[in-house]
Amino acid sequence: MSLRFHSRQARYSPSHITLHMPFEWRVDREQELRDMLDGVAKNLHPFKIELQGFGAFAPRVIFVKPLPSEELRRVYAAVGEAARRRLGIVSQDAYAKPFHPHMTIAFRDLRKDQFNHAWEEFRLRPFSESFNCNGVSLLRKAGKYWVEHYRSEF
Repeated sequence: MSLRFHSRQARYSPSHITLHMPFEWRVDREQELRDMLDGVAKNLHPFKIELQGFGAFAPRVIFVKPLPSEELRRVYAAVGEAARRRLGIVSQDAYAKPFHPHMTIAFRDLRKDQFNHAWEEFRLRPFSESFNCNGVSLLRKAGKYWVEHYRSEF
């Protein structure tokens, strides 16, 4: 996406499914975030995530679609509830929109004309993959890049 369709942000983020929208947090309180993720992870078990095809938030974003699963919904709910209850962090989208898991491959920096070309290529392209999910990660912005800063295993 970065080279062919000029979505430069595609280079700056590891593959992930967002469980909570980005937020600001003081570095001196980071242990609270780690403790919250550890608390969530100790009540969850590894599970398989199946990816099937592509989707889009037209006219700027293209993503890989995870198949809906109770396990993925459970992880999303657990992270959101723990963030709200333990840390007072509430995602603005938490109550306004339903959970729509996705793995973004072309970001909002994709120009509309490039989106149209890319979406024409990807919308019917077959894609099927799976992976084992065995933890949750805290991503942190480091300059242009998002990096895995902390991981808590199930």
